[in-house]
Amino acid sequence: MAMTPSQANLFQSLFTFHSRECHTPKENFLTESFAYLLRTDGRVCSAWLSRLLGTKADEAVCDIWTRGTEHDVEAKTAIYPDMLIKGQLADREHFAIYSEHKWDSACDEGQLKKYDKLAKSQNAVLVFIAASHRQTTDAGRCLPRSACFRWENVYEALDNLASKSPILMEFLTFMKTQGLSPAQPLTVEGMKAFLQASDFVRSLENLANKLYIEYPWETIPKRFLSEPYVHCAYGRAGIRFETPDWRPAMTVGFLYDTTDHRVAFINPERGIDLMLRIEAEPKNTKNLRPTLDVLNKKRTGLGKTAASILLKGERGNGNPYSVLIARDCLADVIADANTARDQLALIHDRLTTWLKILFNDGSLEDAFMKSGLDSGMA
Repeated sequence: MAMTPSQANLFQSLFTFHSRECHTPKENFLTESFAYLLRTDGRVCSAWLSRLLGTKADEAVCDIWTRGTEHDVEAKTAIYPDMLIKGQLADREHFAIYSEHKWDSACDEGQLKKYDKLAKSQNAVLVFIAASHRQTTDAGRCLPRSACFRWENVYEALDNLASKSPILMEFLTFMKTQGLSPAQPLTVEGMKAFLQASDFVRSLENLANKLYIEYPWETIPKRFLSEPYVHCAYGRAGIRFETPDWRPAMTVGFLYDTTDHRVAFINPERGIDLMLRIEAEPKNTKNLRPTLDVLNKKRTGLGKTAASILLKGERGNGNPYSVLIARDCLADVIADANTARDQLALIHDRLTTWLKILFNDGSLEDAFMKSGLDSGMA
C-alpha cells in the first residue's frame, strides 16, 4: 500500500518482505531501500522521476507501492510488479510508472510481457532496472530501449543531487560497494597510493562485483558455482568460488596487500596484482602430489600471460593454504584500456585465459580427485 513519509519505515518494510519466484533477497532489499528513499526524500523522488519522464518533476505529488498484487486477466493469475509510482506533475498531468527490478537474477521476458500488458491496460508505462548489460539487452527484446535502465543510471541521478541526506549517502555507498554504480578507471598512481586512498579498496570491491554480475564464469567446474560471492578481506578483493570444506576453493580478483598471502608484488612501482588463487586447508593437502604434477605441467601455458605462478611449498609462496597462486601486475593487464568498461573486459579476459588453461582439459579435476580435493564431485 502507499505510504506517506511519516509512515515509511525501512526496517518494517524489509522485515515483512517475503521472497518470491524470480527474485532474490538481494533484489528485495534493493527495491525496498530505493522505495524508502523515494518516499521520504522529495529531492530523490524528483530526480528519479525527471529521469524517467524526461521532464522536470520538482513539484510532483505521488504515491509509491511495492509488493502490490495485480492480476493477469488472460492467465487468471496474480502478478507482482516490484514498484508502482503514481501521481501528478505540477502542470496537473497524471502519470503511472510500473518498475521491475533485477540484480542477480536473469531477465524474464515472459514476465516483462505480462507487466507491459498490465501497464498499458492501466494507461501506465513499464520500466526495467537491472545490474548488467546482458539483463537490459534481454529486456530490450520486449521493451523499448528507452524503458531499460541500469542501477548505474539510478546512482548517477541521485549522486548528482547538490545536497544529500545521511541515509542517501549510505545508500550510494552501498550501491558503489556492490558494483551498482559506474566504475571508475583504475590508474597506476591510484594503485601505488592506495594506502593513502580510503576509497581504493572500495573501488576494487566495486570492480569485483561488476565482474561477478556482468561476466560469465562457465569455464569453472560446476561444483565451484553453487554459491559464488564477492569477498574483500586478507588483502584481496575478488570473487570466491568454494566447494564444501574448501576442498578446494578459488579466488579470482585483486591482491592489494601481500601480508596474508606472503608473496611479493610483481612490480610494486606499478601497483597491485591481478590474481587467481586455488587454496585448501593444509590438513587436506597431505596427498597433493597428483595435483602439483598437473599444475606444474600447466605452468608453461599460464606463464605466457601470468608473470608469476607459484605452487604450494615453492620459494616465494609463503602461505600454506595456497595450492596455486597465479598473478600479473594489474597495471600491465589494463595498459591498453581507456575506460573502466575496457579495463573490466581485459581483466575478465585474462582471468578466463588462466581458467581455461587450468580446467578445459579436465586433467586438473582428475588430479584434485586423486588428491582428495573432491568435495562436490558427482
